[in-house]
Amino acid sequence: MTNLRILHLVPHLGGGVGTVIRSYVSEKSNRKNYVHTIVALDTLNSESKELFTNLGVEWFDNAHLDQNKVCKLISKSDILLIHWWNHPLLQEILMNKKFPKCRIILWAHISGLYPPNNFTEFTLTYPDKFILTTPLSYLSSEIQNLSPLKIKGIGCIWSTAGVENLMGYKMNRSPSINNSKIIVGYTGNLDYTKLDTSFLEICKKILDLDFDVEIKVIGPVTKRFKQDLETLGLSNSIFVSGYISEADKFKLMQEFDIFLYPLSRSHYGTCDQALQEAMYFGAVPVVLNNGMENYMIENGRTGIVAENIEEIPLQVKKLLSNPQFRKKISINSSRYAIEHFSLKNMSTLWKTEFNNILKLPKKNHNTLKKGRGRKLQPHQIFLASLGTHSAVFDYHKLAKSKDQKVIWERQLESLSSDPKWSSPTKSSPEHFARFFPQDRWLKKWSELTRQKLT
Repeated sequence: MTNLRILHLVPHLGGGVGTVIRSYVSEKSNRKNYVHTIVALDTLNSESKELFTNLGVEWFDNAHLDQNKVCKLISKSDILLIHWWNHPLLQEILMNKKFPKCRIILWAHISGLYPPNNFTEFTLTYPDKFILTTPLSYLSSEIQNLSPLKIKGIGCIWSTAGVENLMGYKMNRSPSINNSKIIVGYTGNLDYTKLDTSFLEICKKILDLDFDVEIKVIGPVTKRFKQDLETLGLSNSIFVSGYISEADKFKLMQEFDIFLYPLSRSHYGTCDQALQEAMYFGAVPVVLNNGMENYMIENGRTGIVAENIEEIPLQVKKLLSNPQFRKKISINSSRYAIEHFSLKNMSTLWKTEFNNILKLPKKNHNTLKKGRGRKLQPHQIFLASLGTHSAVFDYHKLAKSKDQKVIWERQLESLSSDPKWSSPTKSSPEHFARFFPQDRWLKKWSELTRQKLT
């Protein structure tokens, strides 16, 4: 039997989604019957390149520079698996480029609940099968508004890199770790599109508690985070690693006693890898009661789910004061992670999806370009990616008089206080403008919504 050819199309590959894909492709059983090819429209990090090369997995990056080559690779594949989030380069090729006949599965790596990281009807109905990474996404208004027939085209596979791959780090954990200091840690994006803006204030309150605590933060530092660190006088009080390798990250994480993870109320996460990893290592997660976190953690048994920001330092104090309570949750959390965040389970579900889609013939998939009769300009791609959430940008563009322009410019400027819209990445106007710098509308919207650092 000929091995199936799976083409993975990704915007770029680093941490997060990259960890999942690298782990999946590394598993021997997932290469036994499949030939994987990785195509990144932007860049692959060095870790991905080295791993894929060693595994004999063909890879290409900066593929947006040669979309015809992408199409040739698609025509040779049995299945095109698109790893999707609202990334400018991915949206551009999906909306404008006619692919050869193919079978498409789109795997959404964001919840789709909040703009600009939202679903649209085009995105949901474009592939042969749309796969969510968490059942939480069924609550999105875009899915809720689909017809029952179209909803049948949506499935769900929990995304995980497989905590079983972390066993070596856990087994090497020194028994003497944390006998004196209690390590409170965080790992992940330090961009406030994901992390709550009160994070460092929470850290300050924890350090003021009468306990021997050390706080370690793992992740590349953003300008805003660095500014807040200095403003609060915490530059010398908190260890901040900056960008480090996956291996070094896990060496630090396995020392954590408490995983401090207060995420933004409108973050884009689905089945957070860092949270899965921390739970496996037995670091007691302390989170806010957002949808994703409520779905992943049982309050008081596998972690602590706080109702609000003010409650978090109090819950951490409770954990610090009661080592036995902390130990009990730690054990439960680790057991839960082993049971639920399994690469084997995910791989089995993907095998079923691959077998099902192979029953369908290859076909053409309509672009938005075809529907509109012409190629979409970059700012039109941005607007289309927002779907029903594009109104303020539409009104600004359509405004005729100077007074109308001023009104809508002020509305756009007000978005600059919201990290979702003002981030230099994460599907913001500035993110799109960075890839399409010649588009005057994206340039203007980027200037109006950009973070105002003081």
